Amino acid sequence: MIDNLKKPMTASELKARAIAVWDNEGGAASGDQSRANAKQEIGMPSEWVKCTSDDGETGIFVNLASAGTIVPHKKGSRITFAVSEENYVDVMETPEDIMKLLSEAKNTDRP
Repeated sequence: MIDNLKKPMTASELKARAIAVWDNEGGAASGDQSRANAKQEIGMPSEWVKCTSDDGETGIFVNLASAGTIVPHKKGSRITFAVSEENYVDVMETPEDIMKLLSEAKNTDRP
């Protein structure tokens, strides 16, 4: 799976990956519980937020726990992942917007 992360993913690739994860977790009905179970079993941090891809049309979910940096880029942000600076996603939200989304997720997504 890491081989797939050697180049930046397009918006459509990110959307396909998010849909696959969504489907595997059972969608909205069981997604929250599946995420909680996976986090407990694996012990990995998980801080998912929904952003808008730089095409302005696609909603993508980003695990900020795996982000290395979030920097201003064009009109939004570039999120690079801790694995490699070559692995990144460009989103429409500013770094400040992303931190606000994360704060909101932490306050509402926890039991």
